[in-house]
Order: sequence, then C-alpha cells, then structure tokens
Amino acid sequence: MRKPPTILYRMLAGDLLRLLGVTTVALVAVIAFAGALKPLSDGRLTLDQALKFMGYLLIPMTQFALPFAAGFAATLTYHRFASDNEAMAASAAGLGHKALLTPALILGSVLALVLGIMSFEVIPPLLRDAQRVLVTDGTRVLASQLNRGESVRITFGGSDSVDLYADRAYPPQVPEPGTDAALRGVSRVITLDGVLAIQARAEGDPVYASAERVFMFVFDDDGGETSVQLIFENASSNATESGGEGKAERITLHRLRLPTELTDDPKFLNWSQMSEAIARPRSMNRTDQAARVLAARLRERDAAIELTGAIEQTGRIVLQVDSPFETLRGETITLDGARLLHDPVIPTPDPEVEDPERARRRAQRERLDRWRVIPATEGAPIRVVSTSPDGNSRTRLAKIAWIELPIERPSDTETVTRFEVTLEDIITLDGDVALPVELTGSEPARAELTISNLMPIGFDDSTLSELPIKELLEYARDESLMPHELTPRVRAVAKEVRERVDRQRREIMSKRHERLAFSAACIVMVLVGAAVAMTLRDSLPLPVYLWSFIPALACILSISAGQRAVYRNGEIGLVLLWGGVAVLLAIFLRVYSRLRRH
Repeated sequence: MRKPPTILYRMLAGDLLRLLGVTTVALVAVIAFAGALKPLSDGRLTLDQALKFMGYLLIPMTQFALPFAAGFAATLTYHRFASDNEAMAASAAGLGHKALLTPALILGSVLALVLGIMSFEVIPPLLRDAQRVLVTDGTRVLASQLNRGESVRITFGGSDSVDLYADRAYPPQVPEPGTDAALRGVSRVITLDGVLAIQARAEGDPVYASAERVFMFVFDDDGGETSVQLIFENASSNATESGGEGKAERITLHRLRLPTELTDDPKFLNWSQMSEAIARPRSMNRTDQAARVLAARLRERDAAIELTGAIEQTGRIVLQVDSPFETLRGETITLDGARLLHDPVIPTPDPEVEDPERARRRAQRERLDRWRVIPATEGAPIRVVSTSPDGNSRTRLAKIAWIELPIERPSDTETVTRFEVTLEDIITLDGDVALPVELTGSEPARAELTISNLMPIGFDDSTLSELPIKELLEYARDESLMPHELTPRVRAVAKEVRERVDRQRREIMSKRHERLAFSAACIVMVLVGAAVAMTLRDSLPLPVYLWSFIPALACILSISAGQRAVYRNGEIGLVLLWGGVAVLLAIFLRVYSRLRRH
C-alpha cells in the first residue's frame, strides 16, 4: 500500500492556510467596515459604538468572506503548484489528480463544518449583540430619525403598520411624578410638531391623521419590549364613518408595540431556537402580536355572547368602568332590558368613487358593530343606573341605548374587551330610581351621552392572550359559537394569523437552508478553484481566478436569490437556492474529468 505523500500535503496545506488567512482577514475587515459605515453616517452610532459594532461583525462576516477566500487560496496555491511543474512531477511519481486534490478537499470539508457550526451557534448571538448596539436607546434613535426627515414605521397586529412623519421631534423627556403620564406608567414622552401618520391598507385608500402637535407616550413593557401611544392635538383625519376628512381637538390611538428585530428576525436564532420558533410560532414578536389581536377578536365575540345571554336571562347587563386612574375606576353601569338587537353601522359606498367589490370590503372592515337594548315593555325608556365605588347612584332614562364595539382594531397589548354605551334623549335622576316613574319636566335632559372603557363584570377571557396559536385557531373555528354577528371579524384576523405563521415558517426554512448552502459552497469553491488552476496552468493567475470566481459569484447570488424565493414561495424556491451549488459542483466534475484525461 502506497504511503500518502505527507510532505507534499504539508506543503500544499501550508500554502492554502497562509493565503486563506490573509485573504479572510482582509475581506472580513472590509465588509465589517462597510456594515458599520451607514449607521455611523446616519448618526445612529458614535465613533466608539461604531468600533464596537465592527468588532461584533467581524466573525459574522466570515459567512460571506470565507467561501471566496477559500476559493481564492485554492486557485493561487494550485496554479503555482501546476505552473512550476510540481504537479507534473508528482504525476510522474505515480500520484493521480485525485490524490493531488485531497488537501483541497480536506480544507473545504473542514471549512464547511466550521462555517456550519459558526452559522448556527456562534454568529447569531454576535449579530444580536451588534443589533443591540444600534437599539441601545431606541427613543433617541427614533427622534433622530424623524428630525432627519425620515419616516418611522410602527408595526402592530402582525402585518399592519403606521408610517409616522414629523417636522420636528424633541428629545425624550421623563414625565414628572404625579402627572397623568407618570400615573399611566409612561417612561418617556416625545413631543412631535407637524405630524402626519399614514396607515396603508391592502384594499382601499390609506388612513391618515395629521396634527399640529403629537405626544408620543413610550412604555417599557415586560421582556424588554417597547410600546407607544400617540395622542394627536388639533387633528385632521379621514378615519370617519363616511370616509371624508374630519377634525377633532384630540385623537388618541391605542398602544402600539415598536417591533424589535431582536425577536423578529430568524438571523438571530440558532438551530434549536429556529426549531422552537416553528413548534411555538408565538416566540416571534410579530406573530405573537397577530395572535394577541386574534385573542382580542375572540374576546369580543365571547363578551357579546355573554352580554346577550345575561340580558335574556336576568333582564339586565352590568358593566364596569375601567380606567388607569384610581378615582374613576370601579363605577358600575347597569342597563335594564329584554334583549339585544344587533344593528351594525355599515359605511355607504359611493359607486362613483370606488368599485362595488372594493366598497364591500371597506364596508366590512370599517363597520361599527353595535347592539340596541330592547326594553321589556314596548315604548318604555331604557333604565341605566350608574353606581360609584362609594355607593352613590344616578339613574338615566334613555329613549335609545346602544352597546358598541369600537371600530378601531384592538390593541395587541390589551387583555380585556372594552365596550361603549351610547344613550340618546336622556333624562337624569338622582339615586337608584325604579320604573315606572313620574316626571315633573324639570329634570336635566341631554341629547346624547357616550360612556367608554366598559367591561362586563364577571367575564374574564384574559387567558386567551396566552394560548398557543393552534388552540386559538381551533377556538376561532368553534362551530358551537357560529354563526355569530362577529364571526366575519374573527375569521378575517384568523386568516391573517395563519398567513403570518406560514410566512414565519418559510422565513425560518429559507434562513436554515441559506446557512447550509453557504457551508456546502465552501467545499465546492475550493475544489473548483484547484481544478481550474491545474487545468489552466499556462495562463496568468488573474484570468485563472476569474474563471473560478465568476461561477462562485453566481453560486452566492443564487443562494441569496433562492433564500428570498423560499421566503416568498416556499419549498419550490429551494431549487434556486441549491441550484447554484449544484451547478458549481457540475462545473468541478466537468473540469476534473477533463483534467484526468490530460
């Protein structure tokens, strides 16, 4: 049995490793500097933060630099080996081309293994640390971004988002103790001047709101996440029932979470965390937001069913005022009646402005779900009793009473369902007054009154927010609760959740295969560089490297394009992702076959 040519292998391995080290260091340094240049120029990083950011990027950038560096090292090493006739001498000594390429194969295999381990276990936490440098002070970055004339996108409920523009953003301020903002748990307040907020929609015109001044309340939630609440002063908006522009002294939006890529992007996940994200989709932030919105819709449906059953069985509905302020919390509202009649307000489409299908979708999306309280005796007023926590009561007799669900999409930070009660043609009496009652005509009267932030007493569906997505979707399909007036709202959000889960699965699959393909490309690039160099031994080194570099570059581009194709289209994109590696392998086999014949 012939002994392996260890001296020759040590010589080739030494040249390969030397060139590999020099080339990798140079490429990684250049790529890391390029990665830190834009955040530095945008003002998102100071000089010391930029250096720290570059340090975190050095090892992650080897994922892109190592395959090219390995191919370059193999090309130059084997071209010198062949052009100096050392390869011919080795062949004359009985060594075949397979034996001569063994060092390149071993180096490529080791690099592929190392890069694979680094891609799944070492690089993700370093990328996370690098991202943390960028988001150390998210509110400062947000204000700086607005002052540069850029928009800020706030994502909520899975795929919906609000784009925010401002003429000026003032530095974040900590609210003073005892103020309303401090009592609500606000950690910082950002004041914005000349604000425009736009929410794009899949169908229909975008919703916008503009204001002279906006207060952005920033909440630091559990788990390191941040949510904001926007309060518009002297605002104009097209989010009205008719779709036209309306004005208001103040518009308050519900709390929206500022998405963080630290929990939203699979590039920060290792292999086990990716498996966990597939098994438990709610471990990803945006998917969890979508699930919470679905839970809110389910709570609305369950609460409506609860109210309907309560008034039919007991002849009354009892609601409680919920407020972040202690002085307002705990007041109860009792409405007497026989049943609830669902009578939604659906925007009237304008056939001259939009086509019928588009109008139908907008009407379904923007309808106001409300229930009219039907009295036990026809023509009798609706008795509404308000009782404060200290026991003081007030009775209102209303000609018409509505129980309404707000049009706005429920916030993913809420764990309760809130209703509004709207009363029309009201007479107010002191105390708890029973019907029938004789009126003197001097009692205070009011045309309309709306009481907000009402929750059904004794109804608790807060656990829905923490259920796994599979159970939430099964509960949304519960046939015993269908058909119901709120079923279309539930189905629409459930569809969004299913789409979000599938999109998350595709994204994780694309990132996994991208990392594996980069590792496999290391082996093939080394072999192609070595085989091409030996075949073109009489050519200059640069043309030789170009012959191996161009297919290698096409392979990397194929992997990157394939990753995006898998994310968009699923498994069919794997053909493109792995196709570049397969073509590069075919080129090696073709060149190697030609090399053996000569």
